[in-house]
Amino acid sequence: MTGDDALALHGVRTALPRERVHLLVPSKCFVRSSASVFVERTPIPPRPVLRDGLLTAPLARAAVDAARRINSRALVTALFAEVVFHKGVRLDELNTELVMGKWRGTTLCQEVLHDIGARIRSGVSSLARDLVLRAGLPPPRWNVPVDDAQGNPLGTVTGTWDDAKLAWDVHAFDFDPAPASYPTALKRGSRLAATGLLVLHTPATQLRSNPEGVIDELTAAFAQSCPGT
Repeated sequence: MTGDDALALHGVRTALPRERVHLLVPSKCFVRSSASVFVERTPIPPRPVLRDGLLTAPLARAAVDAARRINSRALVTALFAEVVFHKGVRLDELNTELVMGKWRGTTLCQEVLHDIGARIRSGVSSLARDLVLRAGLPPPRWNVPVDDAQGNPLGTVTGTWDDAKLAWDVHAFDFDPAPASYPTALKRGSRLAATGLLVLHTPATQLRSNPEGVIDELTAAFAQSCPGT
């Protein structure tokens, strides 16, 4: 079982009632839909989980299967926001399901994922600025673009103190819609280190859960990279 009925079994409040139960079957199974059951064949069936004794698609797959049948941006946003912020599903999990499925009509889902990712990054940026202020450090250059040796973009680093030879890279891998974000961040860190910068990596979740610890790490890194301050 997948889609909205599976979401309801997972405890998702934004699941919409449907007239037909959405079932997934392997591609080789030629089972027909009926008035009460919508059967969808899939080449890569997800590993099911048991919910109330029923074989149910994992939450990320169920959310994507439900969302791609919705035409309302507001409803897709509400669904993805609930499974991400309240159920712990990562944006890259949702994105992977969309990419692997290669279904038609997933443009809206992709757009919503990127909107949520932008909201998260904006919140991370605001928290980072607040912690630098609380740490009593001079403001860095924010959102500095980084390229590899061939000039290919590696994304942006949260901030750099060029005089202190320090870079701060706050990463939100759990929420980044790009599955390749983690190795790209490693390349970014290596590239920055090659230019002589000390790179401090901080998980975005720590900004809120352990701000004092982050401040301690920031001030220690700043003192290490700029001993005269």
